[in-house]
Amino acid sequence: MKKYSAGIVSRPTLMRESIIIASLMNQGLDGKDIKHKIIEENYLKLSSLRRKKEISSTICSRLKELDANEINILVEGSMEEKKQMVLVSILKYDRLFMEFILEVYLEKINIAQLDLKESDFNSFFRRKAEQSEIVAKWKVKTVGKVKQLYKKILTELGFIKSNGKEYEIVIPIVSESFKSAISNESAEIKKLFTRGQGI
Repeated sequence: MKKYSAGIVSRPTLMRESIIIASLMNQGLDGKDIKHKIIEENYLKLSSLRRKKEISSTICSRLKELDANEINILVEGSMEEKKQMVLVSILKYDRLFMEFILEVYLEKINIAQLDLKESDFNSFFRRKAEQSEIVAKWKVKTVGKVKQLYKKILTELGFIKSNGKEYEIVIPIVSESFKSAISNESAEIKKLFTRGQGI
């Protein structure tokens, strides 16, 4: 089981970069070749060597969690499908974010409360601090940064929208091609895109 991590703070949505790297994977390049293009050829047009290494490592790790059909959605799908697949890649890579989606986001949908409040985020992180020594050791500043990144990712990918001080949950509209692509995913992933119903 993956450990909880606050690493998402330095590794946000990265949608543009994920699509570009997915395209390279679709062309048959392996991780070593992709990292060479990013680091040595500056394929993503990044300024610092540190950022090149960080982003190449993060995205390759995320996309390794996806199968060929899912990678193809990132390359050939509609913009909405691409956003949804980027979220799948992040969920499979980041355990804590996955648990937030299951325990807060989906639970809100299940009880027909489509408002996402600051108190929802606070309650989630308090609960995790009680359950995990790792999260319990995080500074208030670190928790704040992780919360902000969760909001940013969900907003950028179209799963929530700002409504003043709160957020409104946007229930995803899922295409048949996307459903087919994630047919081999876990029940937890499928729940997000089927509102608790099987594919």
